[in-house]
Amino acid sequence: MNLSTNLFAKAPADWMTHEKLPTNYLPDPELVWMMENIDELYRKANRAMDSIESARQLGSSNMRLERITGLKQLEPKWKKAGQRITQLEATLKDKDRAYEKLRQKQIATEKERARLEEQLKEKVSGTASDRGGAGSGNDSIVKDMANIKLDK
Repeated sequence: MNLSTNLFAKAPADWMTHEKLPTNYLPDPELVWMMENIDELYRKANRAMDSIESARQLGSSNMRLERITGLKQLEPKWKKAGQRITQLEATLKDKDRAYEKLRQKQIATEKERARLEEQLKEKVSGTASDRGGAGSGNDSIVKDMANIKLDK
């Protein structure tokens, strides 16, 4: 309920234009008290509004403080998680290094295998040409086997 609505509802329409109250008007005692103490009422209302605003700000500050406190409680967990992440990164780097070493060994093994196969091909082609061709090489192997059996 608005104060100005109450004030003018009981007064005649020309009340604001006259310095004195009309003689036929008997004001409400509560209204007279309010008019006499309007400055005090405004001060109280302003203090109440200030109190409400400061309570709101304090409430939001308390909420922020609770959040910060909650975050501080989570800090050990964050540190543990950070340590775990660091451990996992180190493990991953170690595994990457181990994989790279294994890959280098595999490449070296493939090169060695290719070299050995090439040497074997050279030896086989060299022994076949020494014995007079591929067909005669097989014949000589069979003869050698027969000789070995006879020797025993």
